[in-house]
Amino acid sequence: MTDSEDDHDLLDQLARLSDVEKLTLEVGNQSIFLVKIKNTSTSRQGWEFLQQYLTDQEAVEPIMIDEAGHNLIPTGAISVRFTNVSTETEIEKFSCQFNLILEKVNQYIPQQLIFRPLKLSEIFLPDLIQSISKIKGVEAAWANAYARYQRI
Repeated sequence: MTDSEDDHDLLDQLARLSDVEKLTLEVGNQSIFLVKIKNTSTSRQGWEFLQQYLTDQEAVEPIMIDEAGHNLIPTGAISVRFTNVSTETEIEKFSCQFNLILEKVNQYIPQQLIFRPLKLSEIFLPDLIQSISKIKGVEAAWANAYARYQRI
């Protein structure tokens, strides 16, 4: 969503249902909001609840928490580390299987690739990562994220 009147309309709508904070972090022309939904017990319930307020051009993903308790804000991209270096055919097959597009290959670890879901607005990222992690030949999969740290 671009930073415009649409942001204010969405903020007003969501503020009636939850605590909303517009983060200073922006990606391209996308604004990022932190939404704390009242009366939901799981991140999946919150995700499902917010889907009714968003267009297919907007996406919502749950905040992740690192070992120190800091928020990690998903970028929408995921990293996948394969056991072996993949061929173009294997990458294409994998991408089609999970409806992903390849963003780049890690230049230092060629078994590690970064993908982005074609329709992020329709994907609950934790489910996608869990499904990918179960595939034979996948060593690890994780969501790429921005971190919010405070200087002590």
